[in-house]
Amino acid sequence: MTLGLVAVGCGADTSDVPTTDSIPATSPTTEGRPDAATSTLPERVPPTMETVPESDPPVVGEAPEQILDEILDDAADRTGLSPGDFTVRRSQARTWSDGSLGCPVPGEFYTQAIVDGYWVELLDPDGTVLDYRVGDTGYFKLCEGLTTPHGGTTGGETGTNPES
Repeated sequence: MTLGLVAVGCGADTSDVPTTDSIPATSPTTEGRPDAATSTLPERVPPTMETVPESDPPVVGEAPEQILDEILDDAADRTGLSPGDFTVRRSQARTWSDGSLGCPVPGEFYTQAIVDGYWVELLDPDGTVLDYRVGDTGYFKLCEGLTTPHGGTTGGETGTNPES
């Protein structure tokens, strides 16, 4: 139709330009598929629920002993247990995507740079996991929101920074 308007505006012969009345009314979804008008879509099958297996088991032994000792002391101070009461469940080198060390606190701002460090999880005798995150300077913090059976909630930005 646009071509016809342009041709008329230029004074050209428009007798052979198709009009909207002469264009066949075919749908682009059924054009060229004779059975399309009568076919039905296959019945939608609901997805099956599948448990995703846990990734590789935690690695132990990658965090330096000095950092691990400081974390064990911190855990003992928080819980009233002795450092020897804890089992190291994870002591793994990790690259964090920002300064939150994978454990952001709502309302806090963090450096937007990759931080090499460690992920340390301690298991106390009652089965409570203390999840520590360590940055490349040796600063560590306990991830917020974990509760202990020994009285209270652990977590937050509390930690040790060897540079201060």
